[in-house]
Amino acid sequence: MVGKIRAITIWRLFFWLLLLLGTAMAWLPVDNPALTPNHADKVNHLGAFTALTLALSLAYGLPLRTVALLMFGYGLLIEMVQIPLPYRHGSSTDVAANAIGILLGLGLRFSGRWFTRQ
Repeated sequence: MVGKIRAITIWRLFFWLLLLLGTAMAWLPVDNPALTPNHADKVNHLGAFTALTLALSLAYGLPLRTVALLMFGYGLLIEMVQIPLPYRHGSSTDVAANAIGILLGLGLRFSGRWFTRQ
């Protein structure tokens, strides 16, 4: 029981650290975004949202649908805040990369549940 509580605490800490880091990276100025290949940005979104989705699911034990809705809302929020920022821009392709990352995170969580039942 103590081990499970400790694991949940670690996942919660990991989730909030990822969320704070991701939010800072999304809203702070970038030195030269033109130097970053466009596909690299999408891979970053995909990886970040995969990790965030998996961490949120493991940290709070929410239903997968709730996790998906929360993460998709967070992704939309990030992109909407970027629209008026002079050094950033919101992008529908970023939202799509976020959504794919959410699906991957949910898939990892679901497969983990399936394998532990076998």
